[in-house]
Amino acid sequence: MNQGHLLGVLYDITATMGLESRVESLLTRTLQRLLFHTGDSSGCVLLREEDGTHRLAAAVGDGLTRKALGSTLEPLRATLLENLEPEDLQAFPCRQGVYRKALHIAIEDQGVLMLFTRHSESPALHSAAILQILMSHLARQIKLCRVNNEYTSRLERAVEERTAALQASEARIRQLMESTAEGIYGIDPQGICTFANASCVKMLGYERASDLEGRILHHVFHHHDKEGKPISLEACAILRACRAGHHLHIEEDRFWRRDGTPFPVELRSFPVYGPSGELLGGVVSFLDITEDLRRRKADEEFREKMEQSQRLESLGLLAGGLAHDFNNLLVAILGNTELLRSLLPNADAATLKRLQQIEMAGHKAADLCHQMLAYSGRGRFLVAPIQLSTLVGDMLNLLQVGISKRIELRLDLAPDLPMIEADLAQIQQVVLNLITNAAEAIGDQPGLIRLRTGLMEIHAQDRGAMPFDQEAPPGHYVCLEVEDTGCGMSREVQGRIFEPFFTTKFTGRGLGMSAVLGIMRSHKGAILVNSKPGQGSCFKVLFPVAAVDKLPSAEASKIEPSAAPPSGGTFLVVDDEAIVLSTTSSILESFGLSAITAHSGQEAIELLKQKGSIIDGALLDLTMPGLDGAETHREFQRIRPGLPVILLSGFCEEEVMRDLAHQGFAGFLQKPYRSEALKAAVMKLLEKKN
Repeated sequence: MNQGHLLGVLYDITATMGLESRVESLLTRTLQRLLFHTGDSSGCVLLREEDGTHRLAAAVGDGLTRKALGSTLEPLRATLLENLEPEDLQAFPCRQGVYRKALHIAIEDQGVLMLFTRHSESPALHSAAILQILMSHLARQIKLCRVNNEYTSRLERAVEERTAALQASEARIRQLMESTAEGIYGIDPQGICTFANASCVKMLGYERASDLEGRILHHVFHHHDKEGKPISLEACAILRACRAGHHLHIEEDRFWRRDGTPFPVELRSFPVYGPSGELLGGVVSFLDITEDLRRRKADEEFREKMEQSQRLESLGLLAGGLAHDFNNLLVAILGNTELLRSLLPNADAATLKRLQQIEMAGHKAADLCHQMLAYSGRGRFLVAPIQLSTLVGDMLNLLQVGISKRIELRLDLAPDLPMIEADLAQIQQVVLNLITNAAEAIGDQPGLIRLRTGLMEIHAQDRGAMPFDQEAPPGHYVCLEVEDTGCGMSREVQGRIFEPFFTTKFTGRGLGMSAVLGIMRSHKGAILVNSKPGQGSCFKVLFPVAAVDKLPSAEASKIEPSAAPPSGGTFLVVDDEAIVLSTTSSILESFGLSAITAHSGQEAIELLKQKGSIIDGALLDLTMPGLDGAETHREFQRIRPGLPVILLSGFCEEEVMRDLAHQGFAGFLQKPYRSEALKAAVMKLLEKKN
């Protein structure tokens, strides 16, 4: 065998070794080739690692080698291997002789490679140079294999780390999906469920995700629309968007629970693609919007009520303004009619009849004005004696119509109750509001509302315990009690039930109870509340007992003719309406009095400065442009302290004097006033002066 032939073998071995992936296999194959070409009968390769450990990397031709050496060479000492020489026959025994250390080659950054061989009786080749060349190539290949192995190991570690990261990311995504309140599920292009999170399972009424996975979800919970009409699988908007790869957003749809009940949802659908861009299906997220729809409906009702309230307020302002202006016209109509009748004492019957018809029409128009003022909230109470038990009994049919048929209405009305002085329409409103409030507290459940009437006494020590800043004076009261078996109220709720718009039901309610408190205060009454959560509520409204001598009678309601007033009186009449000035002046002159007229507050002040010494009193309109009646009166008192002034207004006395009582007006006349009422007022003023 020549050198060139050996070099060719080396090339072939190198190519073969380059294909190996493991060092042990590479060393074994190379050792076999070496033994074949060198003629050795057996050999082994030891590899001493950088950390000082040794292992048997390859062994060929001697079956006892592994048994003698072991796979890790633990019986051998490192120093022995370092100092072993080929001639040392006792150091390394084998079955047919001794191994000789042929080569000792250091592999860069890897360790030391040692080749041991046992020569046959007639070795074919013993050239150390050839072995040196072979082992050098072998060392390089081992290094390459180790580098490749390390690269593979790093790649495997990177794959493991990436896999762990992906698993952690998947776990986080799964945790996020399971913790969100949104229902989330996935479907493939056929509509079959691939996964579902906990919220989805719960909202649909199932126990676990496996109850949905593998099923066509359209047939499970999306088979009908929000109007209750069936939806075919082909017409399903979710599936169509999924198959088309489109995004989908539906603000209001219907899903159906496992028990067959529907609920409104807002949903979004997103397509899902694979690594190669293929469409895998879609992910759908949805929310139960039952509460949102309820709040939306409540907001709409609130807006409607606010708009209605604003409309009513606007109509009230319009009605009040029209009634005020119309009252000025009625002053002229009624006043001039009465003057004509007094100027025509001998008129024929037909003329007197027509004058009476004009007066009747004028009085009806005045009543209409009063109703308009009452509608605007600026009218006077039509106070009359009322028997409360009779009033509640007469309202029974009306009360039953306004509540659920599942609620029993039970009356316990005391007979022969004392009269109260009240406005009939407003007391009816109180009763209706209390019954409505009790019915709402019961709701759709069966329940009972009891109405009782009776007498109740408030003592002086009870006044401090009256709720809602009420100051009902001690005395006897007629009581209306409304008790229900509803949900009851906490102390916090009881403290707010009379606030405008406050409610425990839904936004926009609560004005009725606020009105009840206002009406009771205006009637000098009181309202008491007793309630506990889950134990119902009891409302008591208390009306002062009317004094017998205060009850109006037919005789008292008549206007008695007055005696002639003292002569020589002069009155300053102030009004921005010329027709009112003319009529009022004519009426005063018909009584034998003198009138000085002014069209504005400023003009009246100048006249008072000029002619104050001859003026006995003033008739002053409240509502005027520029200086109004209140401002003009203050100037009057500054110029002429103690000047008696009668205030004129189309609004009721209670409302006007609530803010102006401290100014000390001598009297009040509500327009349109009759001539007899004007005569009585000025007579009273002049009598006090004299």
